[in-house]
Amino acid sequence: MSDLADDLELEFIAGQIWRELPKEKRWLLKYFKSDSYRAFLKYFLTFNSYYLFWQRTGYYIDGSSMNLLQNKILTLLAFHAKAKSGMDFETLSKIEMGKYKIKSV
Repeated sequence: MSDLADDLELEFIAGQIWRELPKEKRWLLKYFKSDSYRAFLKYFLTFNSYYLFWQRTGYYIDGSSMNLLQNKILTLLAFHAKAKSGMDFETLSKIEMGKYKIKSV
């Protein structure tokens, strides 16, 4: 295992995974209403994977739903980055307010 993976494992064991999201990513919480989906969001942003999510957290989400959630997170982050780099403040505002509609995600 790499040093980063070891550090993440230690953070997980210490319970630090459940700390708040960084300010620049808290807008993502507006797209995930249930406790299990918010736990998935925090877990995915910490580990960049959902490997062992339900075993480690106790929240069960089936595999196809985890794929959809992963795609939703990655799509939202991509649209946010694109709007931010393109200085599209209207779209950026919609995204950060949780009102941006994504088709097929």
